[in-house]
Amino acid sequence: MRLKPSAADDPETGKQHLLGFFDREPTLDPDLSRYAPETASRVGRELLLHFPNGAGKSKLAITVLERAYGARLTMRNWVTVKSLAEMA
Repeated sequence: MRLKPSAADDPETGKQHLLGFFDREPTLDPDLSRYAPETASRVGRELLLHFPNGAGKSKLAITVLERAYGARLTMRNWVTVKSLAEMA
């Protein structure tokens, strides 16, 4: 994993961070600043998202992200990603 949120080891804030995986390298580099305080940082086919108020209340939904980046996306919260990595 090339991306790691600063609060990765805190189970509560870890749920506010999601890691997205694109099906291919995105062709677009959108400006998502209008969705603040949510943030998105992309490295290759991975997207690190921070939802300080929770993902369920965010307007930065998966369909918005797929349209903005031009690629299909699946997301998992950081706690799940970390658990899966430990099992591998």
